[in-house]
Amino acid sequence: MIFRGFFIEDNDTEAVFAEQMSTKGKLELKHERPRPVSRHSKEIFSRHPDILILDFRLDIDLGEMEPNEAYKGSAMAQQIRDLAINEPEHDFPIFLVSSEEKIREQFVPDRTSHDLFDNVCSKEHVTTERDRVRQELISLCSGYKILRSKASEFNLPELAGLPSDDGYVLDYQDLRQSMQRAAAPHLVATIFLNQLLLRPGPLIDIYDACARLGISKGEAGTVSEWLRERDLSYNGLFSDGWPRFWAHLLDDFSRRIFGGRATGIPSEERAIKASEAFGKNLAPAKSPWTGKTDELIGFACSCCFDGTEMRHSVGMFEMELPSYSIRRRICWRCIHDDRYLESTPPFVIDESDKNVVEEIKKLQKPE
Repeated sequence: MIFRGFFIEDNDTEAVFAEQMSTKGKLELKHERPRPVSRHSKEIFSRHPDILILDFRLDIDLGEMEPNEAYKGSAMAQQIRDLAINEPEHDFPIFLVSSEEKIREQFVPDRTSHDLFDNVCSKEHVTTERDRVRQELISLCSGYKILRSKASEFNLPELAGLPSDDGYVLDYQDLRQSMQRAAAPHLVATIFLNQLLLRPGPLIDIYDACARLGISKGEAGTVSEWLRERDLSYNGLFSDGWPRFWAHLLDDFSRRIFGGRATGIPSEERAIKASEAFGKNLAPAKSPWTGKTDELIGFACSCCFDGTEMRHSVGMFEMELPSYSIRRRICWRCIHDDRYLESTPPFVIDESDKNVVEEIKKLQKPE
């Protein structure tokens, strides 16, 4: 099956991104210039695309539109989301692709528009990480196809690929209530993407998995293959675009090979035991700050993805953090070097750690 969609962009020279995001035999994207928003939104919705990709600023090159007809991508996204509430069987993903500058300076401050998009990506990342972006787009198309087939009867364990007797893994009141209120596929997609896949909690990515095992992120390929062979991987909604692993299954496995709580053991000791279990010599995780392997590495830095430890990291500010999610953290190295400010959108440090950040900036990094 070939998925089809539209890329709305007012700059004709940027129309090439439609081709860059397409995948032969899997996803075909057609570029269109923006037209008056109400009419254009209804036209797109009536064509039942598999995906819509929008630039944020659609009000720069107006073409044949009048100045009073100018609008941003969020205005079109809002109208289409409203239409989908009435016709959920025709709902589809909306993906924002714009320049890093526009995302940082214009989209990020516009908080009212954040929930309208399934994901946000800079045009620079489309160029540098094309394969990953293409896979995410195809995964969104596939996931929405599944959601449309459910006729608004959304079963959380089933969508997460869990056997019925393992439903307790996601049995959280705020998660259950969010699912019960979800009247259209895009509302379910928001729950899975923003609350389960894009932040650590019941599901973790390969870098967090490596950190919990005390293994360097450079071994991610080996660890990922090994964990998949042992059925620790997540196989639910959007798993093709965002590979994840079940945290509770990894913790059970860790207790068996380490004989106790993994993050209470220095990474070099964990790496030795993990190497024995894997049957392959695996490099231990080094602290991004001290460069040592005897630290209590426990999670991946959300900026550089290296395994890091609590004492050399700071917390991120995350509004409305679900009860089942883990607050993400950033290692001292990324703070010291201002790397965390380069993310799109930039990470925000929790106020409780603001004083720590000021002290980190004064320190000299260990050699």
